[in-house]
Amino acid sequence: MELTDFLTLIQLAAGLNIAFVAVEVAQGYTRILSDKVFNITQLLDNAFQELKSTISVNRTTLDNTHSTDVDGKSTTNKIEEVKREYEKLEKKIEQITDDITANSNLKCNFRCFSGLSLMIFFFCCTLIFLAPFNAISLAFLMTLLTLIYSIGGWFLYESRLFCSLKVVIWEFTGGMIVCIILWLCIRNWDVFKTFMQSANDLTIITASLLPFVNFIAFFLKVIRRVQDIRQQISQHRTSLITEIEPINEKFNKLRSLELLKMEMTD
Repeated sequence: MELTDFLTLIQLAAGLNIAFVAVEVAQGYTRILSDKVFNITQLLDNAFQELKSTISVNRTTLDNTHSTDVDGKSTTNKIEEVKREYEKLEKKIEQITDDITANSNLKCNFRCFSGLSLMIFFFCCTLIFLAPFNAISLAFLMTLLTLIYSIGGWFLYESRLFCSLKVVIWEFTGGMIVCIILWLCIRNWDVFKTFMQSANDLTIITASLLPFVNFIAFFLKVIRRVQDIRQQISQHRTSLITEIEPINEKFNKLRSLELLKMEMTD
């Protein structure tokens, strides 16, 4: 097995990663996933639409509700009180929607994703350069370095080491120099030669597939974040339903009084 056998796959990975860098810088790939694929906005609409509709209908009904005297006391103040409570709850729903939307954009926007993709693009370019020479031993060192760097980025995704494109360029340059120096030092060691004979195929397969793992890792991260957001929406919805129930009871009592008055008048 030779590196040239996977050259087309590596070239595809290079194109995807550099394209992603451009998309991430311009719009935010992970944010696009949360907005378009998982549709956070639609989740919010579905969760709170029934509550908003109830508030809207009941407030309109109260606007057309006439006051009624009960034991010599007018229900005007009670009507206005319930209207204010509905209005307050409506504003709370709007605030929760805005907060969750802003929070989802922040949670699902992994800034380091572009940095990792740039590093992997450089890695792919290096493999393309090394392929004609079948320099598997040097490719092994570069693959090991890139794998360690990627794993670090998956867990330390807020670090400037992975988020800054300028820093990533310097990191790749430094890593490349270290790998070349190390390769020049150990390439003639019998132990290293023996190891590379057994690790040849594994190195080529790992080097060819690693560029795609980055996308999978962050896609899974976005899924996990979206699940957290869904749980947060569900909790808010349950809380709002609990809050609106006593207001609806007051509303129903006021409507019952008006209907009773209408029946007695008729």
